[in-house]
Amino acid sequence: MINVTIAIDDIHPEKGWGLPGDKCMEYLDKLNKEFGAKFTLFIPSNYHNKYPLSEHKDWIDWLKSKDYFELAAHGHYHMCERTDIGECEFFELDTEDKVQSRINLMMNEWGKVGHNPVGWRNPGWLAHPEAVKYLGSYFKYSAVHYDHNHNLQWDCKMIFGHDGIHETDINLHNGNIMFQSHIAGDWNDNCWNEQNYKQMQMSLKFLTENNDVVFKTIEEVTCRKKVIYLIAVGDIDYFNHTYPLIEKYAAKINADIRIFDNNDLRKTNYPSPNFLIFDVFKEFVNSEYEQMLYIDADIRIMNQATNIFDEIDTFGMVQDHKADLWRRAKMQEWLDKHHNGLTVKHYFNGGVLASNKSSIKQLLSVVPNDIIEFWHTTKDMFPHGYNQNILNYCIIKSGIKYQELSAKWNRICRNASENDYFIHYVANKNQIQTDLDKFKDNNYNPNITMTL
Repeated sequence: MINVTIAIDDIHPEKGWGLPGDKCMEYLDKLNKEFGAKFTLFIPSNYHNKYPLSEHKDWIDWLKSKDYFELAAHGHYHMCERTDIGECEFFELDTEDKVQSRINLMMNEWGKVGHNPVGWRNPGWLAHPEAVKYLGSYFKYSAVHYDHNHNLQWDCKMIFGHDGIHETDINLHNGNIMFQSHIAGDWNDNCWNEQNYKQMQMSLKFLTENNDVVFKTIEEVTCRKKVIYLIAVGDIDYFNHTYPLIEKYAAKINADIRIFDNNDLRKTNYPSPNFLIFDVFKEFVNSEYEQMLYIDADIRIMNQATNIFDEIDTFGMVQDHKADLWRRAKMQEWLDKHHNGLTVKHYFNGGVLASNKSSIKQLLSVVPNDIIEFWHTTKDMFPHGYNQNILNYCIIKSGIKYQELSAKWNRICRNASENDYFIHYVANKNQIQTDLDKFKDNNYNPNITMTL
């Protein structure tokens, strides 16, 4: 899967440079409707000292009303006092005072229109090392050019890429394609005129017909708010088959992936990797992410799986397929014996868990200090269980607001059909991607019956 971003520099509220009704803006709208294209707009906050954003809030609000636009910062004046460096505004700012003063002017303009840009690109594409020292602390990413950046290190994420919208030789940059352009200007080869619009149509048509393409803004590529956690410890051959599908799904829902592995287990005294789920929770609540999905490593994600976060408000899991047979009753019997007064309504399978941060914090508030000691109190009823029983206890004890997800999000492979999203192999792990797997290559074969 390839992320495609389209960056546009110098947009400002001047006729022909990004106003409603401008032909260049109509081109963007057409590409969004035809392909689903998205655009990151790099906007100076007071272009040439003539167009302060604070006097054009309606224009900013209009841009923000388009869900395919990201508004990012591109300097303040986009001009220089020096005459020998073009409009490389932040290249001539060579002291902390000069840099901070200009940043303050810029951010003040953005503040007056109620927008806090997370992205930055140097006006003129150059910046003085002294400016780079401070700019990174104001933004989550900087979009830079390999050569123009001169190996400077930023205190924020860096994203590279600079293929012009007029070019046909397009390159991948860390799995991304970034088309670069200017909204207007006769001196730019990559401005949004009719010729370049038609070239972009051809480029996007070729990319979408020959690749699995996802259009994203640069913010969506660099500042993901979702994370998928996995626990993969030891030599698990089937992970070679399930992980690429998880990677593909992560790209689809715009999520990062974090794998807890042997190194994480060695830091603990856990008798089983299953207990790492509680370390997953602790890491998540201290992370930059807002939503998390935990999935067992033996789960196959089918191609038709939608975004699970579209189906949950706060916290969601799938009820265990043996809950009605005995597990819920056994859990209640254990609660009555050790934690009288608590009632189990659902007994969830620990293979899939989707949540926001506040629910995990609430869950962690009741996690026993000594998980292993607590686990020993469950072994009389669940001699073969590990984290799942403790997890269900914490859900009950914490009183978090949860929802029972449809079984399609965690269906045992022996009972699964072509309509399910996450196929959980559990005791059938050794059959993954073999001739006994009725979901081999993510194709459902109704003629195969999977058995223990």
